[in-house]
Amino acid sequence: MSVSLRVLKWLLLAELLYLLLVNAALRVDFTQDVVNSIRPDKFHVSWDSAWSWFPWRVHARGIHAHGQSWRQQWEVRAEAASGAISLLPLLAKRVHLSALDATDVTYRQRPRLRADKDYTAIRGYFPPIADRDMLPADTSPRKHRRPWTVRIDDGRVSGQLSYWIYNLSGSGSGKAVVDLAYRSRGGPLSLDVRDMDLDLQPALLNGAEELFHGGKVAGSVGFEPFVPREHKGVSMMPFLYGDIEVDLLAESLGFIGLFTGNLSELVVDGAGRVRGRLHYSLGYLLEGTDLSVKATDLSVAINDMQLRGQGAVDLRSSGVEVTPLALDIAYEALTVTRDADAAPFLEGDSLQLTFTGSNYIVVEAGTDANALLHDDSYKRRRQHSTLQLLIDDASLVDVTVLNDYLPETAGVKLTGGTAQLQADVFAGLQNMEGGLQLDGEGLALQVEGQDLRADLAVDLVLSGGAPGELKLALDGSRITLDEVRVVGAEQTFEDQLWAAQVHFSEARAHLGQPLHLRAETDLRVSDTRPLVTLFNNQRRSPGWLSRMLTVTDIEGAASLELDGQHLRIVDARMLGDKAEIAARAGFYPGGREGMIYARYNKLDAVLKLEGEDSNIDLLRAREKFETYQLAPAAAP
Repeated sequence: MSVSLRVLKWLLLAELLYLLLVNAALRVDFTQDVVNSIRPDKFHVSWDSAWSWFPWRVHARGIHAHGQSWRQQWEVRAEAASGAISLLPLLAKRVHLSALDATDVTYRQRPRLRADKDYTAIRGYFPPIADRDMLPADTSPRKHRRPWTVRIDDGRVSGQLSYWIYNLSGSGSGKAVVDLAYRSRGGPLSLDVRDMDLDLQPALLNGAEELFHGGKVAGSVGFEPFVPREHKGVSMMPFLYGDIEVDLLAESLGFIGLFTGNLSELVVDGAGRVRGRLHYSLGYLLEGTDLSVKATDLSVAINDMQLRGQGAVDLRSSGVEVTPLALDIAYEALTVTRDADAAPFLEGDSLQLTFTGSNYIVVEAGTDANALLHDDSYKRRRQHSTLQLLIDDASLVDVTVLNDYLPETAGVKLTGGTAQLQADVFAGLQNMEGGLQLDGEGLALQVEGQDLRADLAVDLVLSGGAPGELKLALDGSRITLDEVRVVGAEQTFEDQLWAAQVHFSEARAHLGQPLHLRAETDLRVSDTRPLVTLFNNQRRSPGWLSRMLTVTDIEGAASLELDGQHLRIVDARMLGDKAEIAARAGFYPGGREGMIYARYNKLDAVLKLEGEDSNIDLLRAREKFETYQLAPAAAP
């Protein structure tokens, strides 16, 4: 007998012995009992039937395994599976599975309960796990033992798939190829899922709340090696990569927060259809990303304001080197409501927010935007970022909200009416341009406690500034008041031709807390009759004083300062046909101070203001006014 025949004979004998011994072992319960006696507290595995035709490759049906680590409990079931296992590495605590093929897989996972964490709200929605009670986390000192290493190469799953992880559950069907590597006892985990093609059913949070209604996901996704114990939630984003096509009916759009940097001041949510491609790697949104969301309920929360309505969100990342990321939020119809209000104060048909900037999107959840403004690395990434706001047509249905942004010491309040709002604002970190227009007819106002009505037009010009430092330049802005009607117990004023305009030739604002404003203004007023009417309704004054205060064709200039609730008229002078009015005054909570000078022909006087008191002085009026010095502004 030749050598080759003898070798073949021994190989056939070895194969026969392998088939007899291994298949006999796989069929008897004793084998499962031996395996499960190794670490029964850590894992348990069973199968309905199993066989092997080739060395170290096993086929099985009805596979069920469950186990627990120090902090987690898990369970997996598969209708059928096959794979090859390397035996010698097991001696070194290394599990290596290759060419794994599993169908109809179910996976469940829940935490072991930590004493420092409250699970009351979600504990009832954790999955049951066969033969394992819900236990506290194991916090006993860990013994210094060699960790287990698990590696799966070319693991293929297909058929019906379901999951229940903590309080999130769902199912679907399809296929994917999986590579996994993990080291126990706090070691790294890496995951690569490719050739994925899944048809997903609804995903439920707490058993009832839908995250998405269903849809399709195809492509690849995975994690570079990271330590799960040290990186949880969005802190895993720098290790995540993926290139996927999605078509989902989402019941929550909260995931958009990942692309706005998870800033606590800007929260996007709602429900709608999500379609397109998402290409992401290790913190960067890559070229080719083109994701669109059509939402019947789109919610954007900015600080204390809620925007809600019908709209769309588009996310793109291009090959543009400086600002590759573009995020568009466009409303077709919306309302804007402040958190403290029951009803919206703004309604509109068209509003668009467009953000362009760095495609590095990783920021810790809940990060405060103001804190980021002073973070050097963040500012370097965002130095070319831009934000554009377009409001084509909106109605300010409750103008009284503007009172919250006016100093109480101004003595003016809006008490009713509506106004139309338009805006076109373009902002970068160190520049800003554009404008905002507000037009209201027949607005109800209250000046020093007296009611009046007027038309108000505000043309706010954004001529520059540094939004990154909350600084704005408002040069060229105008405020126009006309159609004024004053009704009082003593006098009434109404004249459709009367008008007053304040032009801000130079203005600088700092939108901090409190608000700071410095402005040089030009004034044009038809005449002072509305002011005289207000004055006479406030107090009885001699007729000669009213005549002196009545000035026509007024032009002048004023220097203004606003520091929180402290309004200072540093110097104001107005000239009319036969008269002159000048003022230096400060208004603050609980009082006022200053001096107002008035001249009519050759007759002049000063009105001194101190606290709630005022008095008129006719002696050396101009001299007293010119030498009067307004107290310096309080330190901000």
